[in-house]
Amino acid sequence: MIINTKIIARACDGLKIPCRFLDKSQNLLAVKIKNEWLYFVHTTTPFNSESVARIAKDKDYTYELLKDVIRVPRTISFFDPNCDEDYKEYRTHKDVPGIVKEIGESFTFPMIIKRNSGAQGENVHLCGNAGETANAVKEIFNKNSRTYDYIALAQERVDIKIEYRAIVFKKRVVLLYEKDISSARFVGNLSPLHYENAKAILIEDKAIIEKIQGFALPVFEKLDLVFGGLDIALGKDNLFWLLELNTHPGFSIFIKDNGEEAILNMYAAILKTIC
Repeated sequence: MIINTKIIARACDGLKIPCRFLDKSQNLLAVKIKNEWLYFVHTTTPFNSESVARIAKDKDYTYELLKDVIRVPRTISFFDPNCDEDYKEYRTHKDVPGIVKEIGESFTFPMIIKRNSGAQGENVHLCGNAGETANAVKEIFNKNSRTYDYIALAQERVDIKIEYRAIVFKKRVVLLYEKDISSARFVGNLSPLHYENAKAILIEDKAIIEKIQGFALPVFEKLDLVFGGLDIALGKDNLFWLLELNTHPGFSIFIKDNGEEAILNMYAAILKTIC
């Protein structure tokens, strides 16, 4: 059982909302709201449209949509030069050295190379020189790898002081936590909560929540994101940066560090607003 569906079912029970699991693993949950069945599948909710979910998953689309309305790290996308013949028209360069040359001319080191549709910090590389950049691009374009992507992103590195995950519903922050690595050890994955001994720390300070809320508002002016997670960094420049969007956030790490109550209360509050 995925923890998300388990907790949503508990929230429904507490609110006397009809619900039932439709599969043996209890990962497909049907919830009856106003005589209509809504379906929660693993970490996916029924709140977002397919197009919104697609934009959030595709980091290049996210960047192009939001770059003029909110502070995001400057990003350039590159299509796999060894792609199948049907997709040759999308190639940006004829080979990896050409890509690396443009990256070197466009960014200062260190900078980030990552796959376009990745998750959980897989195939994300901090590159300090052209050689490391070439290796990172080749790894992303390795068709024999399970983490292959046909688009590689070169991205400006943000010097991060604090990274947050803001869970939003209908344009409001409904849960905020810090990805704390102050006592953690880097073990190869740049995603903060994948550091050894990293902690998810619940933030209840209303002033911080309101600052994050104000920073995030331009996202909703461009994208009808009903429910999702926003990875937001406070840089050492004391400016907020939007790093990524996620339309199906999971909470297993948060629950490990904080228990289930905050997530249960969050889902209960969400369900109350749509009953």
